[in-house]
Amino acid sequence: MGQRLNIEIESAGKTLANCYYHWSGYTRSALELTKVIIHYLKDKEISKDVLGAIDLLTQTGAGLSRQAYDNAIAERLIAFEYKEAPIDRNEGLIGLY
Repeated sequence: MGQRLNIEIESAGKTLANCYYHWSGYTRSALELTKVIIHYLKDKEISKDVLGAIDLLTQTGAGLSRQAYDNAIAERLIAFEYKEAPIDRNEGLIGLY
């Protein structure tokens, strides 16, 4: 069994997106992914919406799940290509709220 990690991106108390990593719940792995997000936040100005949340999570190597991508297109949350989710859930599957 993997050690699962879920990273949620929130703004104003509302969860915008989350990312599931199947084997990254171990301390070192979780810290490394968190560091990627924190360093990106320090270097870039990120919008506090769904697009910003996706931007942060894709920096870790994650991609949108096919369902999340289709829903985001249908709801006009995104209008351009994002990295499609890897077949390997270890890299991270992004879900949107």
